[in-house]
Order: sequence, then structure tokens, then C-alpha cells
Amino acid sequence: MRAIVPAVNRLADALRKTGGTVALVQATFERDGWPLFFQHMVRPELAARILAALRLGSPDHALWPELSTAPEDIVVPKYRFSAFLPGASTLPAILRGRGIDTVFIAGCMTNMCCDSSARDAVMTDFRTVMVADCNAARTDAEHLSALDSFLTGFGDVRRSDELIAKLTGSPAAISAVG
Repeated sequence: MRAIVPAVNRLADALRKTGGTVALVQATFERDGWPLFFQHMVRPELAARILAALRLGSPDHALWPELSTAPEDIVVPKYRFSAFLPGASTLPAILRGRGIDTVFIAGCMTNMCCDSSARDAVMTDFRTVMVADCNAARTDAEHLSALDSFLTGFGDVRRSDELIAKLTGSPAAISAVG
């Protein structure tokens, strides 16, 4: 998963340089915020580890130190796998308030949080692109399966270099998302 950070940083930097918005979403969990998950879907010892690591103020909750950030970036907590599930985060309202209707999904894990966010973004009327080389899963098979499924019925899948070319007006952008 650490291997995707350079591509994520290049895409984020291109977005900033071309007037786009970078939004960073942090998984933030409390037992009372998602009782079904923590009481019935994961073993108690795993629930305890997740809750300790992904609470506000925990060292493990911090953004990855090699991730490129800027003061103008949006940083929001999300309380479920999807950042676009109604009530799970303030991200959709912030994006709509800025007139943003298109999102590029990057992060980990492709087949869990990223796929959940991407599908919910589509279902709530955002044009959505999963960025293949800016997502990661535990295995290539899981990663590719999630991208294939998303491409089949929900939105687009592109590589970061295609999107950067489109953003910067490079001639290589001909095959990129319109």
C-alpha cells in the first residue's frame, strides 16, 4: 500500500496546481458510532485494535507522513467505510458547496473503503473515477476485482498519468476522462 503514495502525491500536486481540490479522508471510529460492526462483525480483540488505532488523537490516526498535503486541502473524518454514505462524513456537503461534481478515488483498500466510497459517490450523483495506480488492496486479485466491478457498472477507472495529462492539458490526455 505504501507503493501507491508517489502516484497519489503526483495526482494531488497536479490537482492543486490546476485549481482542483484535494480531500483527505480519515477513518475515525468509536464503538457507539457503529455498534453493529464492532459488536457483531469483528472479533472483540480486532475491534479493540481498530478502536485504539483509529480514534481522534491516536498516533495511528494521523495521515501517513509521506503523503503530500497542503494547507488548502480538505481533511475530514469518516465514520463508516464509505465517505459518501449519508451521515458518514461531511465530505459530500463540502464538495457540493464548492461546486465539485467529479471525484477521483485514491487510497486503501481498493475493495473496501475505496470501492464503498466510489459506489456511494456515484449513487449520490458524483462523476466518479477510481484511480487504478492510486488504490491498493491486500492482493492484486482483490484490487483488480474491485476495479473491474466498478468499471462494469458504476464509473470509470483510469491511471494517474492519464488524469494528470487531462488536468494539465497535455496531448496525452486524449484517452483520459472527459
